[in-house]
This record gives sequence, C-alpha cells and structure tokens, in this order.
Amino acid sequence: MIDKTVYSSDIIFCCIVISTWKDPIPGWIDNANGPTKVPLGASLGMVRSSYVDRKRVADIVPVDMVVNVTIAAAWETSYRR
Repeated sequence: MIDKTVYSSDIIFCCIVISTWKDPIPGWIDNANGPTKVPLGASLGMVRSSYVDRKRVADIVPVDMVVNVTIAAAWETSYRR
C-alpha cells in the first residue's frame, strides 16, 4: 500500500543566532557561549579591538526574529494546505 498523503514543509536557514532584539526582554541571553561573547564583551568594555576582514559579512540574526519567522512559516504552511 502506498501512502499518497502530501506533507508540506518549510526550510528556515539562520547562520548565526544571538541574543534577543525585543522579545521577551531586549538583549536577553541565557548563556555567553558562541557568537554572543563578542557583542557582550564589547558592551562591557572588555573587547576594545579585534582583527576583522572588512570584506566579509557576518550573518547575525536575533533569536526572537528566528522564532517569529518560524511561527509565521508554520502558519503559512498550514494555511496553504
């Protein structure tokens, strides 16, 4: 027997996820691991300079934007179905 049910799906791709932008509290983080260390260290005055390649771009996205897009994509997928 072949199941002919069609399943809908969305793919959400985020490169680097950091602390929140607005929700639930601006700048909220639950740890200081990974890419969050650099902005945290800079805001506390611990990181004053670093070596960077100005030709490169860091795709940094706040976690609340990722969650909002995920919820919106799930709603859109279920609505289209």
